[in-house]
Amino acid sequence: MKHWTFLILRTAILTYFGLGLILFFMQNKYIYFPTNQDFYDCPGFEDAEKVNWQGTRMYVKQKTDRWIVMYHGNAGSACDRSYLKLEFEKLGYSYIFVEYAGYSNDNLEPSHEKLVKNVDAVIDYLGQFKPTSVAVLGESLGTALASYHAATAKVDKLLLIAAFNNLSDLAAYHYKVYQVKLLLRDKFPAEEWLAEAENVLFIHGAEDDIIPVEFGRRFYQGIKAGQKQFVEITGAGHNDIYDFSQTYEAIENYLK
Repeated sequence: MKHWTFLILRTAILTYFGLGLILFFMQNKYIYFPTNQDFYDCPGFEDAEKVNWQGTRMYVKQKTDRWIVMYHGNAGSACDRSYLKLEFEKLGYSYIFVEYAGYSNDNLEPSHEKLVKNVDAVIDYLGQFKPTSVAVLGESLGTALASYHAATAKVDKLLLIAAFNNLSDLAAYHYKVYQVKLLLRDKFPAEEWLAEAENVLFIHGAEDDIIPVEFGRRFYQGIKAGQKQFVEITGAGHNDIYDFSQTYEAIENYLK
């Protein structure tokens, strides 16, 4: 009996540590989900300029001196978010949709460091236009990058859709049996980057099971801001938040 107990215990321990090693060495596969979208062949941005600035690719269209920068989530591509350009154009904004390292048929491997460098390049590129106002929108993983942007350069309006305070806490929520805070390399500490903001709006789906609303509220409550607001969309999850008219109403009311 003791022999079988030992074998079962040993198997359980080896399995636990084996799965932990898999999580550690393959963690990027659980964070980043790029598609094979061709950056230069995006029907939604046929009328936009395809820019490569310091190795960072962007869809750009200049109409006015008011600019908005969009950082998308961890899945898909910037091309997938082209439907938002209609909202931005309607509100009188020039726009930049940022594509990340490792996305849209890029040969690089995405990482925290590379995505932060993407933001630095966007800030540098945008500066040449001398905008009269800058709005930054981030969704999901992009909310951390939008927060870094707002902490690094002047931003008049910051809009965070499905935000989290830091990736370590979120990962610990999803993988409770492992000390993921110690294992995680790409931490995206949004709350450390953005302790203060001039004007920020959070939008979050009440039924979001990927980034539960509590993580957005935790970030919201920790920010010192001149103006801040939290809009919770009843019935919305993570991937269907743009299916709700309340989401667009909140975006339009904030950006106009």
